[in-house]
Amino acid sequence: MERQNNGNVESENDRIKQGERAGTVGVGVNLVLGTVKLATGLVVNSLAVVADGVNNLSDSFSSLVTLFSFRWAGKPADREHPFGHGRVEYIAALTLSFLVMAVGLQFVKSSAARILHPVPLKFSPWAILLMLLSVFAKLLLGVFYKRVASKIRSGTLQAAAIDSFSDMAITSCVALSLVVPRFTTFPADGIIGMVVALFILYSSFRMIRATLTPLLGTSPDPDLAKDIRRTILEHEPIQGVHDLIVHTYGPEKHFASAHAEVPAGLSTTELHEVIDHVERELEETLRVSVVIHMDPVNPDSEELRVVREEVDRILEHHPSVLSMHDLRIVGQGDQKKLLFDIVLSCSCSLNRAAQEKLTQDIDKELKRTHPFYTTHITVDREMA
Repeated sequence: MERQNNGNVESENDRIKQGERAGTVGVGVNLVLGTVKLATGLVVNSLAVVADGVNNLSDSFSSLVTLFSFRWAGKPADREHPFGHGRVEYIAALTLSFLVMAVGLQFVKSSAARILHPVPLKFSPWAILLMLLSVFAKLLLGVFYKRVASKIRSGTLQAAAIDSFSDMAITSCVALSLVVPRFTTFPADGIIGMVVALFILYSSFRMIRATLTPLLGTSPDPDLAKDIRRTILEHEPIQGVHDLIVHTYGPEKHFASAHAEVPAGLSTTELHEVIDHVERELEETLRVSVVIHMDPVNPDSEELRVVREEVDRILEHHPSVLSMHDLRIVGQGDQKKLLFDIVLSCSCSLNRAAQEKLTQDIDKELKRTHPFYTTHITVDREMA
């Protein structure tokens, strides 16, 4: 199933093909630039140029890893990996990040030695020209990466685009370091080499942070969560949605679960048919595999209506609570239990003790108007 939305390519096959094409272009361009700079740096005896060349070669290896990860991530699910192989893209990027960090540390050491003990450089106009041509090549590559990344929603290619634009500034500084020795003995080569080395380290830390986040688990795309809720609520007799949780196994592989509020008086068979239809529609239109749990509610109960209004009034004085759901009354006479869940914002920092105090405060306020209820309040976290 393919879906077009704001120009985004939703077909997994198209995504893999475009990702592979971008990876191949990146390997070729960076390999040529890295090789040329490395040779140039050795000829003119410039550590800064050599470091910039190695930086480009690491970008080439990065593109190679990207190419490999897109192919591997496109493999179908199997017995050992029932959720597919989409997270390979993140693991590959993380592995590369540590390799880039090692390169940066080595050049920090070499640049420090060059600053302390400068060596003469050979002035070469053609070497400067090659650096400037490299800046233009990186500009074109960055624009190409950015366009493909926006189409296939690839964090890896988006990071590659940012890296290409950053390389432009670095290479410009390297070109400047080739001009400075002609007019002064200032150790520009070692200093620019140190700048390049620190940039390589910064890039590696940035890559590590960007790839660890989805591996550890992050909030889903707000638009995707909104679309899931909207699709579920479009089907009668569903009256509400809560406890939506979305798990991501690669940029285009999502699994989710949600609770749908349905009238308690309808038959289980009828409701099951509706839920099945919604799950199929979500799979076909949003390409999300969703499991929906039915929560029966009784909207015609006057007792529940009164209690709901009272609970809503109380929760207005607790800004940390986003919403309330699953309100129900069980038992008879003086043995009634009032049960409901409250949802805290994902940014809320209340610990377990503070959450217990919050539920106790709500319980005390309820007891003032409903002293015969035994309350049971469950604390949920906003997940999507």
